[in-house]
Amino acid sequence: MLLDAERALSHTERVLSHTEQNRLLLAVYAARRYVSRSSDVHGAGHYLLGMLLEHNGEYESAALAYEQALDMPHVSDEHKWTMWSALGRAQCSSDQYAESVASYTRAAEIMDADSDQLTPGQKLGYLVGHSLALFFSNQLEASLHMFERAEPHATSNSSKLATSTLLSQVLWALGTTEHKQLACQHLIDALLSHTSIPSLCVLFAMGVLSDANVADAAYSELQGQSDPRVSRLESYVCALRGDVMGGRRALARAVYKSPDARAWLQMADFDALCGRESLAARAALEVVGRNAWTMQMDGRAQLEVVVGALSHLARDCKSAGKKTVMYQPWVDHNWSHIERS
Repeated sequence: MLLDAERALSHTERVLSHTEQNRLLLAVYAARRYVSRSSDVHGAGHYLLGMLLEHNGEYESAALAYEQALDMPHVSDEHKWTMWSALGRAQCSSDQYAESVASYTRAAEIMDADSDQLTPGQKLGYLVGHSLALFFSNQLEASLHMFERAEPHATSNSSKLATSTLLSQVLWALGTTEHKQLACQHLIDALLSHTSIPSLCVLFAMGVLSDANVADAAYSELQGQSDPRVSRLESYVCALRGDVMGGRRALARAVYKSPDARAWLQMADFDALCGRESLAARAALEVVGRNAWTMQMDGRAQLEVVVGALSHLARDCKSAGKKTVMYQPWVDHNWSHIERS
């Protein structure tokens, strides 16, 4: 039953890749109708509903659906393990960390994560999920132990690097100098076989806070990545080193490669940091004004761009008002510009 539900979700994901988001809402609606009209004694319907809700970002509702699936009378132990694991994942995503740890523990009571009945993917998913729940519950030593168990089950280069990066972050969170050094070294070792921008950014951040040589090494690797965000990082590194013009050239390259509203706003931020006058904030607003319905940004991101751009324009307005008063202080009307700004 659960395999059928998982196949149905897999099919739904393929459909979603070619259609609109409202198809997922229709699938959620259909699943709700099914569980309301069916006895669902094996819990497969509620489990499918939970996966759809989780896929739609409705984590609290997904957790409730998984709980209802577990309450069904004819759920096998194997399926209970899957459901408890899914419940723990949904609870962790909805910030219910203590409850998530408890759910993962219930799953472990049914079947250990090293059981031969589980696939490598199931083992990795369970161990990483449990590790994250422990981490956010501030049980760092237990989280570290769980990540160490997870690493051997990561088979692809990307999953190996992702798991190693998470393990390094737990080591860093433990806070001692030794743990921080070990975190950097562990991540460096992982990056020798495979590279990704998120992992390099983690290493760069660790290096900035603890070891300039590590930061320089990570930064050099990042510069070799063909991503416009790297140029934005480069601009601020140049600014920190006193090379303002080099930083602005790097940011200009980023805007040229990807002239979206956020790129323009970052240029406005950089110009403000360097004390330069800039038209970049106006450019950011123009992009939002022209392309609000077609931009790859949600409403919250668009609002952040608008607020950020307006903050720059407000500062520019006040600066312009001060200049006007400076040159013509005897004109009463000029003072009103400063009062309004």
